[in-house]
Amino acid sequence: MADRERPLPGGCAFDTAPELAVVVLAVGAPPELDAALRSLARQSVPLEVVVVNSGGGDPHSALPENDPNVKIISVPHLLWPGAARNAGIRASRAPWVAFMASDHVAKDDWAAARLERHRQGCRAVACAVVNSHPRSLCAWANHLGILVRRLPGVPARDALRYGASYARSLFEEYGYFREDLRIGEDTEFNERLAGPDLPVWAPAVQTIHLNPTGLRQMLKSQFDRGRRTGLYWSPAKRGSLAVRAYRRFVSIARLSGKSVRGFDRCMAIASWPLLFVGVCAYQLGVDAGRRDRAVPGNRGEYGGRFAHRLLRWGSLNRKEP
Repeated sequence: MADRERPLPGGCAFDTAPELAVVVLAVGAPPELDAALRSLARQSVPLEVVVVNSGGGDPHSALPENDPNVKIISVPHLLWPGAARNAGIRASRAPWVAFMASDHVAKDDWAAARLERHRQGCRAVACAVVNSHPRSLCAWANHLGILVRRLPGVPARDALRYGASYARSLFEEYGYFREDLRIGEDTEFNERLAGPDLPVWAPAVQTIHLNPTGLRQMLKSQFDRGRRTGLYWSPAKRGSLAVRAYRRFVSIARLSGKSVRGFDRCMAIASWPLLFVGVCAYQLGVDAGRRDRAVPGNRGEYGGRFAHRLLRWGSLNRKEP
């Protein structure tokens, strides 16, 4: 069927080829993939959707009404994120390519707002992330612990430029994502971009992160993320666990205090005691990852020098182009 005759994932017809391809990254066809795809079906602009699922499972069952127009790439073995991204790039044709994890849900104007920035001349556009359960203290503690620098209200100089969409021509100029990295493949790619091509901060472009609402799930989420950090980044160990947890907590609390407004700000501040517990779980995970890294044959992909560059890039203060 020709592009101009294909229906949108939501069933609406469009008469022009999509300008934006969305590569949805999934592992094991998780249950939340259905919500991610339905959020893309609600977008007001035509999209070229490619689901890259690895590690087993049946991603076809998550398609809205078994829509045949969403392309599925499913492999039984686990792909690292860079390899999954590259598979989606090669399987799509639209001039701009966005990526979305299966545990995110796109807001209704996510695609339109992103395309607006691209049409203004931005070759890479980063997005903000909001909390899925704004009335849950555990959800706020988890969200702040991992995504405080991607809140819509965070100042541009403090924002992390992730969740980016790219002009397809950037991959022709700078190459594709590295496929041998367990984490940080987007950071490594962004480090290759020249100044004008770096992702711009676009807080109006928002996804919703699905956060756990229970204490046990929140602590597990924080511990697992910390363990991956210790295993694959191996950051320098500075101070005891309590000192490191306190420093991280103060940094997150200070930034969240000036980045969240209204009722959400009250909930975010009320979650700070849980946030501190979560930060401690994160640091415990970092230490566990370091121990795992020391086991022969179980080393992470990152050396100390690259980890330093990665962390430094994330903390740079950049002005909007």
